[in-house]
Amino acid sequence: MFGGSLFLFPHPVRELSDFMKEHGMHVNYDAAHVAGLIAGGRFQDPLREGTDTITMSTHKTLFGPQGGLVLGSEKHAEQIKKAVFPGLTSSHHIHLVAAKAVAFAEVLEFGRDYARQVIRNARAFAGALNEMGFQVLGESRGFTESHQIAVNVLEFADGGRVEEDLERAGIIVNRQLIPGDIKAGRNYLQPGGIRIGVSEITRLGMGESEMRELASFIRRVIIDKKRPEEVRSDIELFRKAYQKVRFCFDDSLGAYEYVKLR
Repeated sequence: MFGGSLFLFPHPVRELSDFMKEHGMHVNYDAAHVAGLIAGGRFQDPLREGTDTITMSTHKTLFGPQGGLVLGSEKHAEQIKKAVFPGLTSSHHIHLVAAKAVAFAEVLEFGRDYARQVIRNARAFAGALNEMGFQVLGESRGFTESHQIAVNVLEFADGGRVEEDLERAGIIVNRQLIPGDIKAGRNYLQPGGIRIGVSEITRLGMGESEMRELASFIRRVIIDKKRPEEVRSDIELFRKAYQKVRFCFDDSLGAYEYVKLR
């Protein structure tokens, strides 16, 4: 099983798949977090690199409604069908099929540009945080090749506390276990790091210059120890300029606007 919830760089699929298959293993790639980057041709190509199947969600970097997909070669099709239905699911949620079709069509049309900008934003965000005094993991490799950034925050607090302080300021990140945490006795509730993703803010039209502004908001809360509520008011003002969805067929609607059926 390749993949993970923290997925900064492509995994060594090509290097290990043949070895695994020689020993009778089925090779799966969990692309839940990076499916949109794969679809946009900006990450890796797991099936062509040797995996038997790919599992993914349809609502992360692949920007559709919630759901899942299993991809693979024809020889695995019947096994997958029997395992998924009726064993694990009772419905494919037909009310979501049209929404997924639109989302996938948008990926075909805009996915390459979207994925490219996501990765540019993630690297710009990571670089700005690093310059401002945060220890961003992966510096020797350019910090990231995906939509994610991992930051060691132990100099300031544990990841759980940082997550809570930033949420009070209106910034949503995840607490994140990082290398060394388990050995040091830290757990997922109070880990040494945080994880940041940039896919949603990229779809709202933000670019590399905005990443520096966002990094400065985080610095003010975590390093400068400003009151989160004070920073939140500045963030709310900043966000007013980013209320439309980009990389889509119709960018005239509000990003969080409820669209009534006609």
